[in-house]
Amino acid sequence: MQLIAAYTNFKDPLGPGVAIQRKGAVRDFFVQRGSVSFEVHDKRERAFDVEIHVTPPSENTRRAVLSGSIHEAVPKVSEIQIHHVCPEWASPCRHEIAALLQLLKECEDNPNVILQWRGIEQAVSYTHLTLPTKA
Repeated sequence: MQLIAAYTNFKDPLGPGVAIQRKGAVRDFFVQRGSVSFEVHDKRERAFDVEIHVTPPSENTRRAVLSGSIHEAVPKVSEIQIHHVCPEWASPCRHEIAALLQLLKECEDNPNVILQWRGIEQAVSYTHLTLPTKA
């Protein structure tokens, strides 16, 4: 949540983005090394594609995560980039906020998602762990 707050700086689309995510309009989640993607369905005929890219982790981050500090896998704002074409002027827009919130939910439901997204090969499954929401 701190990443989302820092990225958005509590701009206008935070509220509408929360509403979009809560009503289940963020779908078709796909994760791979360095990228996650979603379709955001928002009262328009066609869904919006949102891709969230992340830079590869440093070797120090990788070692910390493999030593059990999974929270170290959470990227800094400067390590993410969002690709999305939107007719709205806001940056980040409500679709991007909804996708970030859905990513947070996916990582909370299965911490291995963040490891796959960051490209950290895990020797141990983290399905029994939860990511901290506050540092």
